[in-house]
Amino acid sequence: MRNLVRSYAKLILFGEYSVLYGGKAVVLPLKFWQESLWNPHEEIDDKKIKISSFQMNEKKPFFELTISLETLGRSQPGSSSSQVFFNDLLYAVKKLDQSKFGAGEIVNRFNFHLKYGFGSSSTSIKNISSLFNIDPWKLYFSAVNGSGADLAATFFSPGNIVLYTKDPLTMKQVTPQWDDIFEKSLFIYLGSKVSSKKEIDHLNFNSENKLISQIDNIIHQLFSVNSIDKFIPLLKKHEQLISLINGQEVIQEKLFSDFPGGIKSLGAWGGDYIWAISEKDLEDIKTYFKNKNYNQFYSYQELVN
Repeated sequence: MRNLVRSYAKLILFGEYSVLYGGKAVVLPLKFWQESLWNPHEEIDDKKIKISSFQMNEKKPFFELTISLETLGRSQPGSSSSQVFFNDLLYAVKKLDQSKFGAGEIVNRFNFHLKYGFGSSSTSIKNISSLFNIDPWKLYFSAVNGSGADLAATFFSPGNIVLYTKDPLTMKQVTPQWDDIFEKSLFIYLGSKVSSKKEIDHLNFNSENKLISQIDNIIHQLFSVNSIDKFIPLLKKHEQLISLINGQEVIQEKLFSDFPGGIKSLGAWGGDYIWAISEKDLEDIKTYFKNKNYNQFYSYQELVN
């Protein structure tokens, strides 16, 4: 078993929903990471696993959980979503290979505050799979109902754009010429938290729908575009098509109709982040969102370097 591992967080730029039905997704690994350390208790017959999670350089954990190996997979009434997640995740590890499982402590540390999003499910799955020498894809699809796009990002370095469909063998790094677009981009934290799991559970969509191929075609076109004036119309068309899948209103029409550019929801709609692009200077874009009381945002460089 490995003792210390690290995985990077992500933002799904395109294909967030359609990837669940076999479509393409474009994923951006970020500089924000989760490290996990495994301390086995080989000489202690306590039959328990303790999980402690820390943010930044804080000395007090923001999350602690002790799970009995004998009750894995049976969450207690009133358990938080994080408690249920780790219980289910460790139970999946046990089912995949019980010989690698025993008492001990998992210590997680994040170099960012989780309240600002970027997720932690995929990095936790990747790290725990590495700690216990379990196939990360088997663990992922045993523990969660996602597409795997978030896990794909953990195999790449920050700033490397990843193209993925719902098959680990398809993931690859791509190199679209988006430098000018990222230079005029701002990623804004909305302060709302939406459960990706609940969003997926509530979807009722036919995977044979022609919308999937239409979205894939837009992603193909985006890869051949390197100017903002051509990029934004495709981004807006992508938003309109995704809204037909999840039944939600496009965020720019709902909250930012006067924005001089294009805005795209990232991840589960209505959740943590949006992506704003404009021909305006980056400082002007920041001022626009500050005036609407959105003060937590990142430039592209602040996300990947």
